[in-house]
Amino acid sequence: MNGIVEIKSGKKTYTLRFSYVACMEFERRIFINPTDNPAKVFTDLVYSGLFGEAMRNEKPATEYGVAYDILDEISELDNYDEISGKIWDTYYQSKWGADFQKRLDAFTKANKKKAE
Repeated sequence: MNGIVEIKSGKKTYTLRFSYVACMEFERRIFINPTDNPAKVFTDLVYSGLFGEAMRNEKPATEYGVAYDILDEISELDNYDEISGKIWDTYYQSKWGADFQKRLDAFTKANKKKAE
């Protein structure tokens, strides 16, 4: 299925599900707390994937700290770039992640035209 990626952190494997619910959570987090910090944005993305998986399985939402801890752990791995790339690619290849990117691109182009 599109929009699903598994990542291993320590001895545990986590499923990130970038469904409609997860992608809307990611958008909400980006606009509620805008930041230039790419690590914070990536933490929001991982949290949103965990959130989507929890909602799919009727489980309580994962605490935000879990996403933080996952990223803290995988950031020390030699293949961190590969793992983070896989997560971003999965998000952008999901229906709703791709839709959000299209809307952001259109917004950016419209703002450039206004500035000119």
